[in-house]
Formats: sequence, C-alpha cells, structure tokens
Amino acid sequence: PAHVHKYAQLFGQHTGVRAVVQETMTTEELLLRPLRDKAARRVIRHIAKARRKVAEEDGEAPRIVFHAFSNNGALLFQSVQSQLPHDMSSAVAGTVFDSCPGDLTLNVWVGAVRDAPLSPAVTSAAAGAGILGFLALRLAVGSTVTFAKLVAAGLIGSKVLEYAITKRYHDEFVGVPLRCPQLFLFSNEDTLVSSARVEDLARRRQEAGVPNVRLHRFNGSGHVAHFREHPEEYRDVVFGFLDTMCAGSD
Repeated sequence: PAHVHKYAQLFGQHTGVRAVVQETMTTEELLLRPLRDKAARRVIRHIAKARRKVAEEDGEAPRIVFHAFSNNGALLFQSVQSQLPHDMSSAVAGTVFDSCPGDLTLNVWVGAVRDAPLSPAVTSAAAGAGILGFLALRLAVGSTVTFAKLVAAGLIGSKVLEYAITKRYHDEFVGVPLRCPQLFLFSNEDTLVSSARVEDLARRRQEAGVPNVRLHRFNGSGHVAHFREHPEEYRDVVFGFLDTMCAGSD
C-alpha cells in the first residue's frame, strides 16, 4: 500500500538499512486473533527470507528493527514477537511505535477497520447482519421506551468490554519480553491515540526493564500523519534512532 511504501522508501535512504519488509493486515486478520497470529507467521517468514538474502550478500545476517503504525501495527507486532524464533528475537535491535499504542475503544476500532483492507464479501455480510439484527431487535422489543433502555444497557456494556479489551492489550504490550531500545512517536493532536496514553505505556515499558525508551512528540499532526506533516523532523528522529542501532548502542 502507498501509505506504507513511503516509509519503506524512507528507511531505504538510510545507509545502514539493507532490506525493508512491508506488511499490513486485512480486517479479518485484525479482528480475529487466530488469523492475526497467522499473519504474524507470514511476517516472520518474510523477515527470515530477507535476512537470508542479506546474509548471502554480506556474510552475516542483519539485525532487525520493527516499525509499527497505529494500534493495527502494535497488535501485529505483539503477535509477531510472541512467535519469533530465538535466533530472530535475539537479533531485534530496536522498535519504533508510530501513533500507538492507544485505547481499543469502539471509535478506534471503527478507524482501524476503515484503514484495513476488507473483502467485499465481509463488507456485505457485516452490513447485512447489522441491519437485520437492528430490525429484528426493534421488532421483538416493540416498546420504544424498552428499546431505549436496551440501547442504554448495551452502551454501558460496551464501555465495560472496551475497558477489559484495552487492559489486556496494554498489559500484553507492557509484558513484551524484548528489552531493545524503543522509540515512541506521537502527537498532542492525535484524536485516536492520546499522547497521555502513549507516555503512560512508554513509562510502564521502562519500569518493566527496558533501559532505553525514547519519546518524541510532534506538534499539530494527526493520527499517523507525523511524517506527512513534519517530514524533515520525522526523518531526523527516525534516522537518529537507526544510527544508534547501527552503532550497536543501547
């Protein structure tokens, strides 16, 4: 996808980068954990293939730097790192988190689904099921007042579910065993992922034993829009981070 390819081009401009692997998830993979884990295994195969090719050319396998975008990327990253073989996990030199992690609210899920590729069959099925479900519930309830109470109860229940899902997501993120340097890129104007949440999770990662946690706040840029709105600043921050990876610095 074009929105990912421009970052691959950016990484390719750094003299220390020998290969770039681009991956995205479909909506089905995003929403269903087994499919997400399967997508993670696909990512691992592609990384392994790229490392073998570089090793054949350079005589040694390169280290790995992950760059995740939004909650989609952070969720995929968690699935990937949990399945990495030892020779690859020990080669991870750093991770970059752009506009993530955040809370998994209904609003955020809608945005994530909107940004992920979705097959026409799934779109039609989801739309049809939603409309039919709404009509069936309305007809079954009959009373407008009762229906309104059910809607209110559903909204309260959704908030409880959002909290539980978000807490599990954040706890798993904080518990990732990788202790390599980590860079968090965020903005004070991101309406999907708050700067306070990113700062809190970065702090928790540091408390969990990650010695090198860096944060960079962009001013005025929206969700995953930091590179588009601040290209030079973004390049300098990311390249500065990559420079430490190439130097083998912690």
